[in-house]
Amino acid sequence: MATATFRDLFLELQANIEKFVLGNSEAVRLSLICFLAQGHLLLEGVPGVAKTSLAKAIAGSVSGGELRRIQFTPDVLPTDITGVEIFNPRTLEFERRPGPGLHQCADRRRDQPSVAENASGVVAGHGRAVGDNRTAHAAAA
Repeated sequence: MATATFRDLFLELQANIEKFVLGNSEAVRLSLICFLAQGHLLLEGVPGVAKTSLAKAIAGSVSGGELRRIQFTPDVLPTDITGVEIFNPRTLEFERRPGPGLHQCADRRRDQPSVAENASGVVAGHGRAVGDNRTAHAAAA
């Protein structure tokens, strides 16, 4: 049996995603290139053009993939993106609850307040979030 090349695996992954996102092969191809390069991608478009479906299909097509959606509203806080420390009264310790910004596939909207935009930018640019004197690292591809 021949060893599959990167191109073969890429085309197989693209074909799988296109089962769920119809009619936009170029967006699927470019999104996959960005994802595999561990880059950042902003999907823009009117409602109903499958932006979230594309993110879900990519996350569901890779081993261990998970989509964490951030719904940006005017009252979103930086900790809603980066995560927060929660006190557990049973153990009497603080537990880290990571936010969706620490996942590689995150669905973001542009109408976020500036403090939340800064938090998501730090996670995207540095691959980590700092809060409560601890550093949490973003998930790797």
